[in-house]
Amino acid sequence: MRLDFLAVLIPASVCAQDTVHYKFDGRCGTMVVNHADPSPAPRHGVITASASHQPWVQGLWGGAFDGNTDIFTVSQLNTGWSLAGVGGSFSYAAWVRIPGTTGIGLPHTLLTTVQPTTVPGFVSGTTTGFLEGHLLTQWTAASGPAGLSITAANVKTLATQRWVHLAFVIDVAAGSYTAWVDGAIDHTNALGAAVPGNWSGTLQVGALGSGFVVDELVIANRAFSAAEVATLFAGPRAAAGAYGAGGCRGGTLTTIGGPPRVPNPGFALRIGDSNGQSGIYSLSVGSNRCFVGSIPIPFDLGLISPLVAGCISDAPNDIGALGGSYVGGTGTAPLGIPNAANFIGYDVYCQAALIELPSGLIRITNARAIGIGL
Repeated sequence: MRLDFLAVLIPASVCAQDTVHYKFDGRCGTMVVNHADPSPAPRHGVITASASHQPWVQGLWGGAFDGNTDIFTVSQLNTGWSLAGVGGSFSYAAWVRIPGTTGIGLPHTLLTTVQPTTVPGFVSGTTTGFLEGHLLTQWTAASGPAGLSITAANVKTLATQRWVHLAFVIDVAAGSYTAWVDGAIDHTNALGAAVPGNWSGTLQVGALGSGFVVDELVIANRAFSAAEVATLFAGPRAAAGAYGAGGCRGGTLTTIGGPPRVPNPGFALRIGDSNGQSGIYSLSVGSNRCFVGSIPIPFDLGLISPLVAGCISDAPNDIGALGGSYVGGTGTAPLGIPNAANFIGYDVYCQAALIELPSGLIRITNARAIGIGL
């Protein structure tokens, strides 16, 4: 965890919904949990990486995605989010690092669009040649020329030395686009005719032969405010997203009481039985989503009991388990978050088993990744 920015806890206002929010703290397999929930983007991003490349590395806040490769190595993350029809305001923010360069003269691509045409819907990364090292962002315009933004700061040089926070905001209402570096405005320009539109393809993190190491990537089809960029720079955004197989037999797990923010004493998990029955539950709380003991996750719970065959385990209980009852299809498991800075940047993974009474039918919920933050 990184706490040097947090001499005091920064009060954060409730933010509008994000589209993609990757914390990269899972550190196993090819699945990346999308903490933006609900979202038009899929609940998981999917990593494609060469067998010789480890895409999971230590980040600024927990884990990070290593998309920094040479031309012979693949490490890309497809968000699965189609940009078809996406237009208007658009923003992203991320911590980035370049631990050494590829040495092959390719730009380091942070975001790009995968599509059948050669015209990018959106692309952002550091460039080569005359603009070597500067963050270049381009997008397709609904009319007139494509949008173009170049930072004055040498982002590539900075990112080879330390973690750098980047944010880019297209604000159609304000008629401007703004680049931020380490929480401060690098430059802002008039949008003019370069209003985003006519986009296509799916958004991807990284590109063949180039990229950044990325942590805490947040993308939204709206304009981030200055206060929001400041909070994203100060620490990881609090968020909780569903992941895994999605549960079985009608069990559901959602959050209530606001985001998992420090502090939030009212944060809780809502346990549901879609059949509206009553019973008892056991909620597993784990520190990872990779193993239950020595057993890799996910696995079929039929390995433990034939009563739950076909249901999938997506979270361990190495932190502990909470028990309680639910009535009329609904129960609440309190998980109040204290006013303690050392919780910021910590992730927990939860999943519940419900036992309907008096029938004894067992239901398994979807899993939830809970990222504690600001």
